Amino acid sequence: MLALVCAIAATGLLYLLRPMMSGFDDGIVSDALPLDELPGHAGVSILLFVIVWAAVGLWAASAAKRHRALVAFAVGLWFWELAGTTVSLAVVRQEAVLRGAFAAATVAAVYLAPLIAVTVAISTKRFHAARHQPPRGLDLPASSPR
Repeated sequence: MLALVCAIAATGLLYLLRPMMSGFDDGIVSDALPLDELPGHAGVSILLFVIVWAAVGLWAASAAKRHRALVAFAVGLWFWELAGTTVSLAVVRQEAVLRGAFAAATVAAVYLAPLIAVTVAISTKRFHAARHQPPRGLDLPASSPR
């Protein structure tokens, strides 16, 4: 459920913030926005794409209890991106669903979104865990009673 909420929020943020980031010439992640097939409208700035999906990763890191939950989160995000792109291709380009699914599996945004989010989430969890563990190597030998 968390993956679905995160993915919907991230997709909405990409649609909302895309006009504000149109001046950045850092590159474009093509087909990042499903159902927006006008020429030049389906892509977003790489900077915006990374910021939004990294924010999703931070949110997931704070919500997930274990690393296994983050793996399930990544799979859920991947399915969301694949489904959104498949529906986009089926509706807008009038392709068959199966052909659209195979075409969606070749879109970079389908893989980049979960990769960015989960990399940030796991890095955050590891950094947080490392900060809250006692330092190693400072174990003093127990003194023997006399």
